[in-house]
Amino acid sequence: YNSTGDYPAALEHIHRALVLYEELGDSSGIAGATGNIGTTHFNAGDYTEALVHFHRALAIHDELGEQSSVALDTVNIVGALLANGSNVEAKALLQAIEARQFDEPGVRIIRELHRATLIEQNHRRLLHGGIVRNSEQRRADSELRTHF
Repeated sequence: YNSTGDYPAALEHIHRALVLYEELGDSSGIAGATGNIGTTHFNAGDYTEALVHFHRALAIHDELGEQSSVALDTVNIVGALLANGSNVEAKALLQAIEARQFDEPGVRIIRELHRATLIEQNHRRLLHGGIVRNSEQRRADSELRTHF
């Protein structure tokens, strides 16, 4: 359902799985389902709700010592932060990922994609700032010419 864009149906099925994992006391399953709920919210464009679930999944995986899942949850959080426009927080978390030295290839790839996104967004911000300043300077110059 997630791949077809039917996010309400995807959430319904994942929530059912979550209930089953809770009944079984399967903490790893609970964390996985919680992360999947976060991914579904992310895909639906609800980055705030995605962050809530990614953080929950991270806390459980961290408690269980499941480092590869911790790494994945962390890069998912970075992606949601970037999508939400929280670039400073995303950059800090990317640096924390490097400090922990996660070696999973998939995590390294996603980390580099997020780093490239940060660089691109920073360049766009600088470019936009330069265009705005240039436009403001031309307007000010024009006003000065009309007054003198």
